[in-house]
Amino acid sequence: MVTVIQLLGGRGTRLKSITHGNIPKPLVKVSNLTIVEQQINQCISFGCKNFVWICHFKVEAFNQERDRLMEKYKNLIDSIDIYNEELPLCTFGSLYRSIKNKEEKIFLVLYGDIVINFDLLRFYKSFKNYLDSDIHVFTRFSDHPDDSDKISIDDNGYIRKFISKREQASHTNPSTTTSGIYLARKELFEKLIHWSGQRCDLFSEVLPLDSHMINASSYLSSEFILDVGTEKRYKHAVKLLSSNDFYKKSYLFPKPSLLLDRDGVIIKSDGYITELSQIKFNDELIEIMTKLKKRGVLIGIITNQPHVAQGRINDYEHDQIKNYIIRYLAKFNAIDFYYECKFYPKKGYNDEVPFYKKSSSFRKPKCGMLQTAINEHNIDINKSIFIGDNDTDIIAGNNCFLKTFFYKFTEDTELLINNFKDKSKKLISLKNLLELY
Repeated sequence: MVTVIQLLGGRGTRLKSITHGNIPKPLVKVSNLTIVEQQINQCISFGCKNFVWICHFKVEAFNQERDRLMEKYKNLIDSIDIYNEELPLCTFGSLYRSIKNKEEKIFLVLYGDIVINFDLLRFYKSFKNYLDSDIHVFTRFSDHPDDSDKISIDDNGYIRKFISKREQASHTNPSTTTSGIYLARKELFEKLIHWSGQRCDLFSEVLPLDSHMINASSYLSSEFILDVGTEKRYKHAVKLLSSNDFYKKSYLFPKPSLLLDRDGVIIKSDGYITELSQIKFNDELIEIMTKLKKRGVLIGIITNQPHVAQGRINDYEHDQIKNYIIRYLAKFNAIDFYYECKFYPKKGYNDEVPFYKKSSSFRKPKCGMLQTAINEHNIDINKSIFIGDNDTDIIAGNNCFLKTFFYKFTEDTELLINNFKDKSKKLISLKNLLELY
């Protein structure tokens, strides 16, 4: 497995009531394990044996922690090398110097103030799908994206733009944020060697400026990553780690999921959405999505979006709408992933885009999007539901062996149920949805 670089320079200033200024933040205990040990404990379960610690504050304390962990895990750890920064160089300034003599080609980088529980093997295998990528960033939809560094992702999973949290926020910015975890080839540090020795942050400063020099890809996951940099988050982490459900938050375990079509289900309108002003959210459904997510149910959108292919809207305008919708759902903690297909094979539209005018295994009623979601998020199809408002949704869901339901937004649900004649579809009302999980 990969060598793990842990960035352990934090002083824990915001945790003064716990550290009293004497304990580096990564050495604070969370549920009987220091943060650095909790990370190591997770990594060695996937076969990681070699670790690099980048430290600055109270290095002698880390020397003692290294000796303790080498003894405790002596049959599982081969090495813990400590790189002592003479001056604190933030999240990137010391990385090249710390590994320049290493023979390894791929490194896992972990920020030192996060508690983790994710399927490292799944993350690593995902990186292997991007052979030309220098860095594979662990990302997620955030309910407070403007407090974090954000990324814009293209249709193939590559990162096309890094957006620093220092930039002015916009309601159409993506809600996809970094998490303090990434896999990197050694070439990343070599290509960005001119930043070595400078105090600099990778996602706020380096990549927003120099992303043109590297290739970057994204891994979107809702697994457990919690920044414990504040006292409130620290107490939340202590509570979670003592729970029996903590270890099931990883994608190692199959997950129940609620999969939803977008327009006509989450969005009240089922017509062509080409402007933000046309979006009217189904807030009753979104409230249910939030409740289910709190129960551990993954929430995902599976949607055909042919408007770009048909020339009704361009890619930029489409992304503005998509980002707006995801940000709204993320604000209520009501989404984990989003899949869309923009391909549309029928020709004859005035401003159609030739690139998108082709058949695709992703376009419903074919199963490509659903199968990808099931595979990438380890969805338990026996405990999951797909809801749509179109025949293509019903066919796709049934062909993936999901419990599939037909839904139509209406102010009078009882009237719809009483007059619904199509026996080939199972009609669902929102008041019954929570009872199915």
